Amino acid sequence: MVSDPIYPTFGVAANLLLLTGCASVCADREVVEMTPLSEVRDIRVEKTQSYWVRFVLGSKAQVDLAPCPYLPIYHGSLCVQIRPAEGQRVRLSSNVFSYQQDSGLATPLTASDVTYTIMCSTESGKRECSSREEPPTSSKVTSKLVRHVSHNGVDYKITEYSFNPVSEFVGATHKVPSGSSLFSGAESRVEYTTSLIRDSILHTSPAVLHIPSIWIDGIEFKPPSVRLVSKIAPVCTVRQLM
Repeated sequence: MVSDPIYPTFGVAANLLLLTGCASVCADREVVEMTPLSEVRDIRVEKTQSYWVRFVLGSKAQVDLAPCPYLPIYHGSLCVQIRPAEGQRVRLSSNVFSYQQDSGLATPLTASDVTYTIMCSTESGKRECSSREEPPTSSKVTSKLVRHVSHNGVDYKITEYSFNPVSEFVGATHKVPSGSSLFSGAESRVEYTTSLIRDSILHTSPAVLHIPSIWIDGIEFKPPSVRLVSKIAPVCTVRQLM
């Protein structure tokens, strides 16, 4: 049995909107199984779930191949999620990935803009954010408000930022603002996400995904290619009760 991963970015604000009551529901689903095809020096593979692969580059950066969060076709989508350590400089060598089916047909996949989110809370005029608001890159960064909710005198705003996928960017720490009492004290890394496939890759023939090099603090890492195969597996999700 596997369960959908919980994305901490939205913290309390998301829980205020969604978790008025919940229960776990399990059912067989079609998912995309991911299998790395080789071992690479200085890259450790952590296969956390059949449809989720994590590469640890060197001693710090984490790179996940995983379904894209918050999409209706979650299990058929594909995103790259990068979590660098604080201050670590990261850059994709190319925004083009190669998706090669067993039939020999190769399709270029162009990465979307890299996105990340920051939650800020305001209470009694005091503003506190989950991460620093300064842009992590020198390239152009755009923003949009994706959530705004008030609860118990605290005003929460969640903003999504995006920038060019081949821009160099810097890792940062994600902390839940102290006003978010349910999750106070939690700390992780800011997650930078780029999507490769937002429509479904289910029901397609097996294929191999070739990943461009990733530069971490001036050192080049070449992740192994990953085989993608659709399969039926038991999946558990959290459902809202009321």
